[in-house]
Amino acid sequence: AREYQILAGHSGLFFINEQSSGLVQLVYVDNLVRTRGGDFLYNLELMEIDRHGETLLLHQAVPFARVILDRLVMRGVYREDDGSGRPRTITPTVIAGDGVKYQVPLVPTVDEIVQYGGGPASLERLSLAELFTVSDHSGPVRQYALAVLLGRLVRIAGFFALTLAAAAVSRRYRSMYLGPPPLLVLLLLPVVLWVLWLVIDLGRAVVAAAVQTLALSLSPTVAVITVVLAVLTVIPVSIAGLSRRER
Repeated sequence: AREYQILAGHSGLFFINEQSSGLVQLVYVDNLVRTRGGDFLYNLELMEIDRHGETLLLHQAVPFARVILDRLVMRGVYREDDGSGRPRTITPTVIAGDGVKYQVPLVPTVDEIVQYGGGPASLERLSLAELFTVSDHSGPVRQYALAVLLGRLVRIAGFFALTLAAAAVSRRYRSMYLGPPPLLVLLLLPVVLWVLWLVIDLGRAVVAAAVQTLALSLSPTVAVITVVLAVLTVIPVSIAGLSRRER
């Protein structure tokens, strides 16, 4: 495996390896190299959570791994002799949890991992409880999970807050024309819609950047509380705008 490590491969892969027992395994691979001699994975981390997504059962890392048939093998032997007369083995290092796994059934194929693995989008299948459990531990998966968790909270609570804000703005600046509006106003409507689209698109980009920053710099609990408080501040302001009486 070490002789193929210098070859270019597929880097930064992340995929979900869901077992038939209901356990969910999250696997991060720093680099995957495909050769005629086999498929080799470098700097691999495996996190296993229970079927309810509330407990981290195992978190382990291994410098080398290999796919043999439909199994992910995380144990190997160095070919070089260190002079001791005994083979040196490559085994996973346990970061959290009990026990160690040297091989697990690989549910997705290597082709599917290369094509679809990688990035926060792979974590969209997880529930909020599973995302919070994963994001509360160290490792490359933590940033992905926390970013998806915060993004989902923003979409859920932000939609409600944005609806109230839009209703308040619409009521405050509603048209006062009793009859048809002037032609100039009708001609300006496409421009207004285009400006609103730009504002919404810019807002989505700013929110995405803010979510990534929070995922990198804060703990999961603090990041979630910060996002929830930021979204909830819009709701009282919107309700106040709706309840304001006109003079």
